[in-house]
Amino acid sequence: MYKLIYLILFLGFQEFLSAQEYDFPKKINDNFVFFKSQDNKIHVLQNSFEYVYEKGKWTENKLNYRPLKRDSLILFHKKGFDNTNFKVVSDQNKTFLVLSGGGPVLQKEGDSIFRIDNSVEQRNQFGAATFIYKNNMFMYGGYGFWSFKNYITYYDFSSNQWELLRTQSEKQPPARRKPVFSLVKNKLYVMGGRSNSANNYTIDIALKDLFVVDMDSKRIETLTSEFNPKIPISFHTHNNGFDFENKRGYLKNKIVTVFDFPNNTFYNYKTNNVFDKKLSHVPILSFSDTLVFVKKINGVKKLTFLSLNEIKKNGIESFPIVLAPVEKTYSLQILFALLCLFLVFFVYKLFSYKDYIDKLIQFDENWLYFSGKKIRISSEQSLAVVLLEKHGEFTSNDLNKIVSKKKKYAKSHLTLLRKVFIKNFNDTFAELLDLGQDLVNSEKLPSDKRQILYRTNKEISKKESFLKFMFKF
Repeated sequence: MYKLIYLILFLGFQEFLSAQEYDFPKKINDNFVFFKSQDNKIHVLQNSFEYVYEKGKWTENKLNYRPLKRDSLILFHKKGFDNTNFKVVSDQNKTFLVLSGGGPVLQKEGDSIFRIDNSVEQRNQFGAATFIYKNNMFMYGGYGFWSFKNYITYYDFSSNQWELLRTQSEKQPPARRKPVFSLVKNKLYVMGGRSNSANNYTIDIALKDLFVVDMDSKRIETLTSEFNPKIPISFHTHNNGFDFENKRGYLKNKIVTVFDFPNNTFYNYKTNNVFDKKLSHVPILSFSDTLVFVKKINGVKKLTFLSLNEIKKNGIESFPIVLAPVEKTYSLQILFALLCLFLVFFVYKLFSYKDYIDKLIQFDENWLYFSGKKIRISSEQSLAVVLLEKHGEFTSNDLNKIVSKKKKYAKSHLTLLRKVFIKNFNDTFAELLDLGQDLVNSEKLPSDKRQILYRTNKEISKKESFLKFMFKF
């Protein structure tokens, strides 16, 4: 019995060591904004009242604000003044509260809080990834007016309105809301989120892709269309996660998942029961080696401090975010693109070759070819075709050498042999080409009237193989 009591006391003492709890301001109800300022102080903002936790105690401040209806509609928003309806981003000594959905922006500076925008409630980017880069506020994605968004807007301090950021990439990732995201230097990593189904726009589905936006060059690069299936796809990200040693962490089902996007790795850590009773709509704040959040136990809120070492000692495993290396993915994409180009080139050459052989009279040693047909020729006719292919013409002397290559004939007999040869030659072409007239015609040779010149007005080519034609440019 004493051992059991000792064990219970020991476990309770260990829990106290790992998570320390302090009183929350009693005046604060459940409608508040919880955030950290740039000077590493914890703030609780309830409309125009601010509570700052420093050195173990709370300091209450009554903030000044403009008693205008336009400001009051946002500062005392009817949907509630909490971390669900307002996203907090800090820049140097200023803190901005961006209304969920886009539009109104409150600025807290010193002991004052006031509205700075010239816009209206846009209700167009609920669940957007909200962040600050180079002193500018941005929102990516979101949902509104029955559609998901795939664009980035930024707050223009010169006009005090939200403007569209135009990227340099023609192909945009699928629209989404509530993605996991992390800003590392100038790279915005965006993973998953919710979107509508391609088959039915009324169905909400989980996305499984990962892409990165270069905030300087405005270029978007898809890293994978399907990340590691070990990654939970339903993180509740309306509080934008929390910093975990310069990485991005999210809490789900007593597991803290930490993403190191540049190194393609994520880590899972068991948390046991330290996050039990945590207020779900209140974010987790990060202070170098400590996480701070709010619990509610028996109706009483507690400010809770948890050492990162207590989480890290329960590490489960590390996994790659993208299963295939990014470089390999690029290689496959390049290889696939080259294959597609080769297929296009092959088909183009195939049809070009068909047109080429259809329009030309082609030959080899035994055949004449034209438009898919062929006809056999004699060895003498083949010699004449070679002359036509090379010069487009030949003389009676050239023809004499063809018809009398084995023996000599009288001049009158040679004339007869040439006439018979040319007639048969034309008959062969006429049968192949379906011509109603002679292809080979004769005339006196201008330089020597004693000779006859034979010529054709059609081009004749030696038959060319497809493989040779294909690689000819």
